[in-house]
Amino acid sequence: FVFTRNNAELHKVIPRERLSINHYDGLDDYKYEFVPATPGENDCMKDTVTKDKLVAERHELEVKFDEVTRDWIKNINGKNSSERDTIAQELREQYTRLTPYVRAKNMYQRMGVAHEGQVSWSYNVKAN
Repeated sequence: FVFTRNNAELHKVIPRERLSINHYDGLDDYKYEFVPATPGENDCMKDTVTKDKLVAERHELEVKFDEVTRDWIKNINGKNSSERDTIAQELREQYTRLTPYVRAKNMYQRMGVAHEGQVSWSYNVKAN
């Protein structure tokens, strides 16, 4: 953690281009606008058959990950477990498939910032 007392100290830690003009003497002129939900955007949450299948798939991966982690801890030799790393990646990818069935879309998804497990920030830097 870094604590700052004023904008000048903050600018040493976070570039001004990434701070709001309205706050912290930044250069980003982003203006928040509420993006309302569109009708039906969360309809897949009603598909309990697919949701249950994905939740069961996730549970299997979690059990496998737990077992591999326990084995890795017992036999730790300073190296990562490639099998554990592979399962961790599968868990990340699987959660991306599960998310629409268990979580409503949020403002970042509606704005296009977050899509299929990826986040893409952009900054509206004011010209000097």
